Amino acid sequence: MSDVHSVLNHPIRRKILRLIAEKGYATFTDFKKSLNLKVGTLYYHLDNLGDFISQDDQKRYLLTSHGIEALKLMERSEDITTTDETVLFKAFYGISLKPIVDYILEKPKEFLPFGILIVFLLSYVTYLAELNTILLFFTESSVSLFSMVFILSFVRWFYIYLFIEIFCGLIFKRNIFSIGTLTGTLCAQFPLIFYILLWRFGGIYRIGNEFFQLMFQLFFQIWLLFIITYVIAKSKQLKIEKAFLISILIHYFNIVILQFII
Repeated sequence: MSDVHSVLNHPIRRKILRLIAEKGYATFTDFKKSLNLKVGTLYYHLDNLGDFISQDDQKRYLLTSHGIEALKLMERSEDITTTDETVLFKAFYGISLKPIVDYILEKPKEFLPFGILIVFLLSYVTYLAELNTILLFFTESSVSLFSMVFILSFVRWFYIYLFIEIFCGLIFKRNIFSIGTLTGTLCAQFPLIFYILLWRFGGIYRIGNEFFQLMFQLFFQIWLLFIITYVIAKSKQLKIEKAFLISILIHYFNIVILQFII
């Protein structure tokens, strides 16, 4: 059976399943009229639906048993697109860069090198700023070797990614080790690049107020966690509230780890 969450990750494929469910079948012409897609694009999405759909002798598209189960999953409102579009959620979507994340998660394999580049750039600016990284936190204790800084940056990403996969697998019964989550968590780290550039090269470090510096770092951590929350919700097909719980736990356990290290 195809990976139900990766298949349902695209709104066009969800619409196709609903069109078939409306009267028990749908024709290629029905899809063209309702979806207004080019023929090649429509065939692409039909092919991606794999064993969720089949065709009868009249070339009409039907739902298979897998397709019916997928439709039930959609109806359980786990799809975040059904979330009430309140002002609060609209603000969240803006902060979490929803359009950009949506685009990245539609082509996760193509954006994987871009995500790796973000981690490399983050490691480089961390090294130039003479900072040390302890998962989501930064300290002024410099690490002399760039290779060590890169390893620590990779550990930060791996901590976030592994936490998401294990938690979603155990608690929410989602498929683990998805390429969308992998790429999304890599790309989500780019706010930390802005933090370091502003802190060191923008002169924020010269402000002697420790509370201000802590709040400044916390602001970028929250921005990072907002993006990660949407990555989780989108790639794992969870409601925002559940995805946000995972992000909070990621930050909480980072603080716990920090207490043992410092």
